[in-house]
Amino acid sequence: MSTPYESGFPVEAPRYQEGHLHWYGCDLQDVADLFDTPAHVGCAEAVSDALRAFRAPFLAADLPLDVCYSVKTNPLPAFLEALRHEDAGFEVCSAHELDLVDRLGVEGGRIIATGLRDGFSFALRAGELGVGMLTVATAGQLQTIIKERGELPPRFPLSLTICPQLRRGRWDLTLNTGARGAAIGFRPGTAELNEAMSAIAAHQQLDLVGLHMHIGSGIRCAAPYRKAIKTLERVIHTASGMGHSIRIVDIGGGYGLTSAPVLGPWKIVSTLLGPKTATSEARAHDTILVEVADALSRLFSRLERLGIRPEVLVTEPGRILSGPCQLLLLTVLEVIDRGRHGRFLLCDGGSMAISPMLMTEAHRVMTLRESGGQYLHYRVLGSMPTALDRVCAGALLPEMHPGDRIAVLDTGAYFVSMNNTFSGPRPPVVWIEEGEARLARRRETEMEVFSRDLLPQRKGADEENTP
Repeated sequence: MSTPYESGFPVEAPRYQEGHLHWYGCDLQDVADLFDTPAHVGCAEAVSDALRAFRAPFLAADLPLDVCYSVKTNPLPAFLEALRHEDAGFEVCSAHELDLVDRLGVEGGRIIATGLRDGFSFALRAGELGVGMLTVATAGQLQTIIKERGELPPRFPLSLTICPQLRRGRWDLTLNTGARGAAIGFRPGTAELNEAMSAIAAHQQLDLVGLHMHIGSGIRCAAPYRKAIKTLERVIHTASGMGHSIRIVDIGGGYGLTSAPVLGPWKIVSTLLGPKTATSEARAHDTILVEVADALSRLFSRLERLGIRPEVLVTEPGRILSGPCQLLLLTVLEVIDRGRHGRFLLCDGGSMAISPMLMTEAHRVMTLRESGGQYLHYRVLGSMPTALDRVCAGALLPEMHPGDRIAVLDTGAYFVSMNNTFSGPRPPVVWIEEGEARLARRRETEMEVFSRDLLPQRKGADEENTP
């Protein structure tokens, strides 16, 4: 029985060759044998393919696209270097991320800095590097910038985050930053936004070069983007009327990945109750990017007719770009058959040890060895003594045995950045390039996990040890 898993985004799907699972010319069984499990596996060629596919709809619409990858989604240097090699820019929201892309040799103009999480020093460092713009998301952040503006370079480039105030369902986890009542972003048509644009105009040290929005994460249809783009258009008109030259339109990220969809709250709960059906196979890449590109093309045409000519369209993809570019390799520790209650695989990693994303997304699973035997439904868990340590709610796999190895697909978004040490050291990252595998991040040791802990001193210990 065959299980033809296809990627939900145009990267190469893992395929069996001579009984072993291969990905971009590399034998994943050999990778698991050499580097042990659990282990993350990324691929340079997958990054190139994913970026090319992401750009295509926007370029076909003749839009002045600049892709600035959201670094927090996967800050692995090897991954970022592969993007830099393909002339991608980067969006950073912390001093650590800003320093990382600088050390990789990224030019300041290819960097967008977001917020002031690390205080005004973040803006200072952004100014030193000559970033393309600093995005301000709250009135408090803008007040800090205005107060300390004398330390910034002349005509320091700013953008304002606009919250389009979208309606969302009660259980919708995707429209989490662009919805009504969201804390982040300036609301269109309010005194707060008008005062912010007036304040920037009043200080020649500052230059409002862009308007930005970010409506959520894991969004799988274009309708929210179309509504948000119309709202952004009204703000562009207002800004232009106040004398600002908006050169950059930044629509953020949030595009969902069809092959690893975000689960709603009820779906998460239902999977914990033990469904006996396998997760659905990935759909072909849908039309969300084509529809978003069409809406933006219409926006730029309308602005052009009014004499407003933004020079750059920035988009900040995260999971849709990096998700398909990484796999997770695990080893089956134990197989448990509970009869009518289902079959379980206990593996050496799960949501509590690897990443909570395994709990909130539906991931596909493949075995590293091909089998022609009977296929069975399994619930795949980690090794922690709780059903919360989940890998996959339901997978159709050949009959499994302890020692068998599996690949969890589409784990390139937030898995590395949200790794934890809840049940032990963090796994390594293996990087595939031109069919060869090398370490991109070595496995953490137990000593490293506890190296910053200070052991308590027993009372009287010094006296007892004094000769």
